[in-house]
Amino acid sequence: MAQKVVTGWNPSFDGLLAVWLATRCTKEWKDAEVIYVKSDEEADRLGAEPDTLVVNCGTGEFSGHPHDQFPNDCASTLFAKKYGLMDDPKLRRLLRVAL
Repeated sequence: MAQKVVTGWNPSFDGLLAVWLATRCTKEWKDAEVIYVKSDEEADRLGAEPDTLVVNCGTGEFSGHPHDQFPNDCASTLFAKKYGLMDDPKLRRLLRVAL
């Protein structure tokens, strides 16, 4: 089954950066198809499918909405932390802009 990265129809810089990080900086998601959706409900529906990553929309792990557990993070920083990308100084500069 083909992998998918799902984000909002009109993504913010944070959403675009999260998609870019997934498809350019990880082996796991590098060949994923990027899908743009118009609603959080559609993102959550697609996110329930296997091999699907939802970023900066929906209610998932990388939704980009403030999390009680991580109030100073956004979708791209949450993704970068989970996938060990925060140690790259060049990426850290981009991630600071997303916040």
